[in-house]
Amino acid sequence: AGRILSAYALDRQGIVAAVSKMAFGNQRGVKINHNVDERNLFAAGFGDIICEVRNGKVGELAITYTEIGEVLEESVFQYKDMTISMAEALETWKEPLEKVFKTRSGSETDDATKNVDHGVYDTKDVHICSHKIAQPTVFIPVFPGTNCEYDSTKAFERAGAKVITKVFKNLDAADIRDS
Repeated sequence: AGRILSAYALDRQGIVAAVSKMAFGNQRGVKINHNVDERNLFAAGFGDIICEVRNGKVGELAITYTEIGEVLEESVFQYKDMTISMAEALETWKEPLEKVFKTRSGSETDDATKNVDHGVYDTKDVHICSHKIAQPTVFIPVFPGTNCEYDSTKAFERAGAKVITKVFKNLDAADIRDS
């Protein structure tokens, strides 16, 4: 008891993705052993579990294991002669989704006290359908943090409605206007 400090079940993304996520969460570095084959770093590892084991307790585990590295106090990733800082790795990891799920709201020079244009709520352009149809249209706004848009869409479509979904980004005023 108390030997395993943390664990992560591998998926199709492999060792590097798993240890990176573990390191990001704890803000601690990782040194991958030199004997770990480069081909295995990104290979799918379905059914494998990476465990962070208390120092000096690895030999007490009653399972078959392969030691792949060690946790470092310094916030870096090391493999052979390569070293990547935690900050660089984390930014690279977050970058693909930054446009959709922003982690920053504007630049550091944005004035938080400036007036926001409320033109988004202007209703002067109301359009009324000139012909009546029996199929209702349902608009489903998708807000950050919600997760039922697919189920709701299926339910309305089964009932005969035409469904329109739109991601509503609300991290800052510009996102709200753009949405």
